[in-house]
Amino acid sequence: MDELWQRYRPFWRPVLIGLGIFLVGLIAVHIVTPDPDDAAARAAAERSALTSLVLPKSDVGTILRANAEAFGESVKRLGTAFDPAAGGSDFVQHYVRQALIAAFARGGAGAEAFEGDAAAAAQALRDAERLAVERTALFRAGNPNVAFSSLLSDVWGALRTRANRADMDLEADLLGFGAVTTVSRADLDRRLANLALVARIVDVAIRGGARSLDTVDFENPRSAGPDAFLQEWPVKITLTAPATCVEAILDLVTDARQPTPVGTLVAQQPPRAKSATGLVELTMTLDSLAVKPAAALNLDN
Repeated sequence: MDELWQRYRPFWRPVLIGLGIFLVGLIAVHIVTPDPDDAAARAAAERSALTSLVLPKSDVGTILRANAEAFGESVKRLGTAFDPAAGGSDFVQHYVRQALIAAFARGGAGAEAFEGDAAAAAQALRDAERLAVERTALFRAGNPNVAFSSLLSDVWGALRTRANRADMDLEADLLGFGAVTTVSRADLDRRLANLALVARIVDVAIRGGARSLDTVDFENPRSAGPDAFLQEWPVKITLTAPATCVEAILDLVTDARQPTPVGTLVAQQPPRAKSATGLVELTMTLDSLAVKPAAALNLDN
């Protein structure tokens, strides 16, 4: 065998080399070239998908633009309902006035909230409006902590007097703000919105015959930062009241003109109370909101 190899080596060497190159080329072609059946199946699927496409009508673009504009307007209306400042109102002025109207003018409900005394209702509204102008000016020119303390004193004093006359216990000292040691400029919007919200709830509770305001706790804000599209400032309130009063409070927070987001809501029989009393312990977490329509949503993230 060795003798044959030595004799015919000049012949076999190029033959073997050529055979190796042929096999390598064959393998490469097999790897690179797709299977004809698979390629045909993919082409058929793409052709079917292409033929199933529907050419949009000429007015589709116009309809989409109109829908986008309508959606944008509805977002603005909803943002303004939750936060009037989103529609261009002055944030501080709005919530200062709202808190004072709730405390002094009984939510602006008119003579009905004053046992039919239209003169008393009108006078209370004038007092609230006058104080709103004065307190707003104080926020503009003075220290935010001093201005907030003055507003809180006004609201707390009016509601406490009304609650005493209605035989309602205000267990939450200073409407829960007794635990707030200071109010900075950066935290002012949150405190004002929370005060107005609590004042509105307590006003309705007093008028509805509530037995007590048990606790008010201010939970940590839920937002991505001061420049986020949406700021959420939750308040947890527990009160004891008859069912009719609870219904009035729920009507307030679900009022379409100014709805209040409800995080949690639990109504149960008060501890150590007999069912015959007709009282309900209502615990709810409500959110004050600040909406910034111009803020970036960062949807790509």
